[in-house]
Amino acid sequence: MRHKGVKIKTTTFILFSFLFLLLSSSNVHAQSLSSSTTTTTAVTININSTVFMPNSMLVIYGKVIPNDSLIVELINPMNRVVHRTQIDVDARGVFSSVILTFPNPNDQFIEGTYTLVITSSIQGSVYSKAIVFQASSNEIRVQQGDALQQQQQQQITRRLDMQLSAPSIIGIDERFSIVARVTMDNTLFNVNASDIKARIIMPDSSAKELRFNAIDDGIYATELTLSMVGLHVVTASIEHDGLRASSMASINVTDAPVLNMSNTLSRLSKSIDDLNSKIQGLRNDINASNARLSNSLEQIGSSTNQMLALLLPIIGMITIIVALQATILARRSTAR
Repeated sequence: MRHKGVKIKTTTFILFSFLFLLLSSSNVHAQSLSSSTTTTTAVTININSTVFMPNSMLVIYGKVIPNDSLIVELINPMNRVVHRTQIDVDARGVFSSVILTFPNPNDQFIEGTYTLVITSSIQGSVYSKAIVFQASSNEIRVQQGDALQQQQQQQITRRLDMQLSAPSIIGIDERFSIVARVTMDNTLFNVNASDIKARIIMPDSSAKELRFNAIDDGIYATELTLSMVGLHVVTASIEHDGLRASSMASINVTDAPVLNMSNTLSRLSKSIDDLNSKIQGLRNDINASNARLSNSLEQIGSSTNQMLALLLPIIGMITIIVALQATILARRSTAR
C-alpha cells in the first residue's frame, strides 16, 4: 500500500509539472506573437478625394503607429504652405480628421495642383499626395500612390515653363535688363533664383554666366551691359522636382545709342504730349470764357426786354396825358 501511495503522488507531481511547462510555453509564444504584431504595424493613410472645389472638405483618415503625432501641411501651386496642423493619434493608432474646408479662390488658395505632406513624428516618414483645387466641376485626372515612404514621389502631370524677355536691339555699352518668368501649370511659381542656369553667348562664341535676382513671385531679372557689336544669344533653364524648362532670347548690339535715342524720343514725345495738354487746356478756358460772355449777353438782352416791357405802358400813358392836355388847351382857346 505504501508503494502504491508513493506511485500516485509521483504521477500527480509529473502531471502538474507537465501542465506548468505547457502553460509557460503558451505564454511565451503569445508574448512573442504580440511583439511581432507590434513591430509590424501596417501604416495606411487615405484622403476622401483628389479633386476639390470651394466649400469641399479635405478629410484624411487611416491607421498609423499608436500615439503618433502627424504634422499635416498643404502646399499651393506657388510652392507656399497655406495650411499647417497637427493630428494626435490615439492608442489604437486609428485617426480621422477634417483638415480644412476650401474657400473660394483667392491670393493663397489659387486653382491648380496642391501637395499634401504628412510627416510622422515617431518614424520621421513623409507621406506626400497630390490633389487638385478648381472652381468648376471639370474633371481632372491625377495619378498618385498611397504608400507611406521616405519622400514619396508622385506620378502627376505638371508643366514647368520659362519665358525670357529682353530688348531685341541695344546700343553698345548701354545698360539694360533681362527678365525671366517661371510658371507651373500657367501660374507664376517660386523657385530659388540660384537654380536658374543662364548664360549669354557673344558674337565671338565666348560665353558669360548670368545671375538672376528675384523680383516678385515667379519673376526674376538681371542687368548687364554689352561691349561687343553683333548678335548675342541668351539661354536659360530651370529644374524643379524632375521637371525642366528652358528659354532663349536674341539681342543685337549696334554702334548707335539705341536706348539713349529711345529715351530722347520718349522725352520729346512726353514734351509734345504736355504741350498738347496745355493747348487743350487753353482751348477749354477760351470756350469757358466764350460761354460766360454769351451767358452775360443773354442776361443783358433779357434785362433790356424786361425794361422795355415796363416802359411801354408808361410811355403810352404819358402820350395820352399830353393829348388830353392839348385838347383842353384847344377848347379853352376856342371859348375865348
